[in-house]
Amino acid sequence: MSLSRKMAVVLLLALVGLTVASLLLYRYIVYQSYLELEQRQETQELSRAVQALQCEVDYLDTFLSDWSSWDDSFQYIKDHNRRFADSNIQDSTFLENQLNLMAFIDMDE
Repeated sequence: MSLSRKMAVVLLLALVGLTVASLLLYRYIVYQSYLELEQRQETQELSRAVQALQCEVDYLDTFLSDWSSWDDSFQYIKDHNRRFADSNIQDSTFLENQLNLMAFIDMDE
């Protein structure tokens, strides 16, 4: 085998070795680090979503506790008097509280 052929084989083997080493390095170090980073970010995003939902639930709980404690609300559920609806259930009630629906339910019926 000639010297140029030996050099070509050595260079080819070195290139293959470096390629394999690079792929292994990527697979077991870089790729794994990206997976861990992605998992941490997903956990943070999920935590933020849960916190946002909890804030909404807390707000609605406060809002509903306020309205449910009114004697007028209780009476409205019983007799459906129009005066209560006209004076308390306005467009502004929905807009200011970011509501799409209000339901008054008589749990006794």
